[in-house]
Amino acid sequence: MGVEPMHGDFEAQRHWMELTINLPVTHWYFHDLPWWGLDYPPLTAYHSWVLGQVGWLVEPSWFALYLSRGNDDAGLKVFMRASVVVSEYLIYVPAAVLCVRQLAKHHSVNTWDSSIALTAILMQPATILIDHGHFQYNTVMLGFTLASLASVLAGRRLWSCVFFVAALGFKQMALFYAPAIAAYLAGSCISPRLDLPRLFGIAIVTVASFGVLFLPLVLGTAYDVYRNIPLPSDATLPPLLASLPSWLSSEKSWLYPYLVQLTQAIHRIFPFSRGLFEDKVANLCTPPNPRLHLITLWNPVPLPPEKKSDSVEGLRGHELGVLSVRIPGP
Repeated sequence: MGVEPMHGDFEAQRHWMELTINLPVTHWYFHDLPWWGLDYPPLTAYHSWVLGQVGWLVEPSWFALYLSRGNDDAGLKVFMRASVVVSEYLIYVPAAVLCVRQLAKHHSVNTWDSSIALTAILMQPATILIDHGHFQYNTVMLGFTLASLASVLAGRRLWSCVFFVAALGFKQMALFYAPAIAAYLAGSCISPRLDLPRLFGIAIVTVASFGVLFLPLVLGTAYDVYRNIPLPSDATLPPLLASLPSWLSSEKSWLYPYLVQLTQAIHRIFPFSRGLFEDKVANLCTPPNPRLHLITLWNPVPLPPEKKSDSVEGLRGHELGVLSVRIPGP
């Protein structure tokens, strides 16, 4: 009672635009954490900064620091929805086209059938409901993942590494796909024969991609250190920092401000100390998801013919794709 409504993911995404365009980089992962504190990887923060700058040009009041909280202006809603569609067409749609083309090439699928498949992917109901309705930018992460898969199919393994790091750098839920990508890339280095140059190439490109991902955060920190900008007064140092050697975590070390930012980002992205499920009951559906897939694959439960017409196809979309579950009728 008496608490300002938090407006769900719409407000979270709007707020991240607000804080990234109004605050120094060193405050991004520390600012007012109870109110939709930034807890996505750096690429989401950069994406929010770009969209926030565009939105500020359209209407500054949409992203005024503190004053814009809970804003439900109709123009803001149009802008936010448009930002999802534009992001989707820049990343997801081209990646889906490339991936379908590569799959069609590998399986000798004709143009008509591959076009139907592409249409089905782009019109996936769960994606539309979550990204366009509930409000998220999941298709950016999914787009980078599809680009990584398309690169694998095209035999461009190094580009696959770059795109998958981008997917991880946009949203940590891309880790769901990491075992498959990592297993394929590792397997390509040992089969049909051990290929050390390929292994080192993949490792170097992956590390370099993560370096590029965090580079703006590091450069922004350097600029704030140069300007002597302190952390927010209510900032709490990340627990991970205390686990580092004292010569690194000491405030006298020139690396200290950079390590504070990097460890805080990791602390926010992977909330082990906060509880992986926090207060979000819906998060409980994620860990059992692979097990449900395996149960469906290895131990399917057939429906009687008379019940098939009464079954319901349940769709669970969001970041992880679609899980089809048949529920027999009464």
